[in-house]
Amino acid sequence: MRKTSVKSRCEFIKDSGERCKASPVAGSKYCFFHDPDKSEEQKTARQKGGYARRAPRLPKNIPDFEIKGAEEVIHLLSMTINQVRRGDLDPKVANAVGYLSGIILKANEQGEIEKRLKHIEEIVLKGGPQNGASV
Repeated sequence: MRKTSVKSRCEFIKDSGERCKASPVAGSKYCFFHDPDKSEEQKTARQKGGYARRAPRLPKNIPDFEIKGAEEVIHLLSMTINQVRRGDLDPKVANAVGYLSGIILKANEQGEIEKRLKHIEEIVLKGGPQNGASV
């Protein structure tokens, strides 16, 4: 008759009354997260985990960049692409820059359309082009 090995489990009992299903660490009755002798290591692991989940950010030394039109967007995107390629910038930040660049270009385009429409409306309300004004 073959003997089946019973996998040991952490002896920690959850608030629900259910036993933890993780394997205990070597030489302990508990898993890493429930072992009372590992409180310092648990604290360090939680801090590292929190840092890893933190949203990526630009380095502090990156200056603000004013965008007035397409030329500035092209320049910003070129810089961003190079920063990602060098490993200086998280691709998630670069994706946000790309997305927001598209929004600012559409906003600029909309602003131009509104200016032109306002100009045309002013001409029409005054009775058509006068003094050689062009539409």
